[in-house]
Amino acid sequence: MTTTPGGMTVRILLLGSEKAGVQDVMASSARERGLGELVGNAVGGLAAAGRDAVCDEVGRVADSLLELDISDVLAAAWRKHADLRAAGRRTVENPGSEEVVELATHKITSTHRPHVDIFVDDVEITKVELELNLTFVMHGVLAVVRQGWLAELHTGTCDATAVLTCEQLRLAERSTSFSVPGTIRVQPGIDLRPHAHEPLARGPSPDPAEQNPLGSRART
Repeated sequence: MTTTPGGMTVRILLLGSEKAGVQDVMASSARERGLGELVGNAVGGLAAAGRDAVCDEVGRVADSLLELDISDVLAAAWRKHADLRAAGRRTVENPGSEEVVELATHKITSTHRPHVDIFVDDVEITKVELELNLTFVMHGVLAVVRQGWLAELHTGTCDATAVLTCEQLRLAERSTSFSVPGTIRVQPGIDLRPHAHEPLARGPSPDPAEQNPLGSRART
């Protein structure tokens, strides 16, 4: 799906470049900020090689996490937006109709909590948790709804912040702003059609989008 910001991943938002070596950056940052010692203390004195293996796995999981597409995070929230869903219902009930919805300033938050399970001799001894917090404040966005689908976005700006932590150690943080450059066609579109088992949401703001935790293993 292409929407604003077109093709932007969390990697770009957090590190400023799609080419950033996130795996090495995260693993190195984790070591420099004491994650290796923290893990060692948690397991009662894990060897240096074991701590390095855990830090490398943390970097790999973080690298995968940062491949999230920003458009998917925004779409998950807009599917729950009351005004958009109402427009989606009306355009389904009136075939051929189109509505332009002016979205008031609103905040979208998304939290993702993957973790790395640590095993020694096939016995799980602890886990290392990462957390990615995303915040988007949208201003002046115009949304075009057709046949129950959000099809286009016009104008508007967004203030975005991403924070990545590991065991409460802040590994990376960045805030930026971007604008919708003219008209953005959303492909294949965001489905706003009401379903019988899903009543229309109430309230002017989208609900937070939160991903289920993902797991990974590190063996030493």
